[in-house]
Amino acid sequence: MKRIFFFSVFFVGFFISCAPNKELETNRSKRQLVFGEGGGFVGGTKTYILYDSGQLFYIHSIGGEQQELNPIEKKLCKKVFKKAKRLSLATIEIERPGNIYYFLEIRDNKNKNRVSWGDPNYKLPGELMEFYQFLNDTIKPPV
Repeated sequence: MKRIFFFSVFFVGFFISCAPNKELETNRSKRQLVFGEGGGFVGGTKTYILYDSGQLFYIHSIGGEQQELNPIEKKLCKKVFKKAKRLSLATIEIERPGNIYYFLEIRDNKNKNRVSWGDPNYKLPGELMEFYQFLNDTIKPPV
């Protein structure tokens, strides 16, 4: 009897832990700006997802950590998405990752475009690097 109880608790716990994140699912239809970094010895990825509503999420691939961060004020969020549009982030093609790589991605209901770099022999255009640094300076990682 104890064995059946133990396995029942185990399976219920397992299925609950595998349940998708409801916050991320409910926001999939909105425009998103995704940015972060990955690679290196461990191969983990740190990803930030900013929705055009100002909602901000952080995902760390190692350990599956997902958390909602404080939202970005509407005015700043609008500025960020306008800048992404001005930089043609939806159409620019750059795929030059290195062992450690960085990325910017724009998503909407129909399209998705990702820019990645990190190859030591490649120099990212200045405006894109400034935009990436602005995002990292403005949106702080979780503590």
